[in-house]
Amino acid sequence: MHLHVFEQFIELINDHHADELGSFMTVDHILIDAHGNKITGKENVIDGWKMYFAMFPDYWIEINERLEKDNIVFGFGTASATHAGHIAGDSNNFFKIPAAFRAIIEGEKINVWQVYSDTKIPFEIIERNKAK
Repeated sequence: MHLHVFEQFIELINDHHADELGSFMTVDHILIDAHGNKITGKENVIDGWKMYFAMFPDYWIEINERLEKDNIVFGFGTASATHAGHIAGDSNNFFKIPAAFRAIIEGEKINVWQVYSDTKIPFEIIERNKAK
């Protein structure tokens, strides 16, 4: 029943439509990153997505397995991206990591979006590019 909301949200993320993501968020939407950090409020989360898409302009989520229970949807797959500061042909700025995503859905909107992944490689890429 809620799987279609989850799928549309992923599609908007993959298309990098940060403003349109807001149409799928509750006003008090919460994004929880892989470290448990929270961004609260639809407008704050939209701004966060805009910054992330600027940093990783080809960010992509691929979902291979889905699990829906009541108003919670889990998606399991990968997340991949290349840092915006990459040098052409430099594969050291690309990552593809296992990732899972949890959505708590209220009506037709997502109240909580949570990411589960090992962020060691993306953070190393970010740090390496800060020095450039």
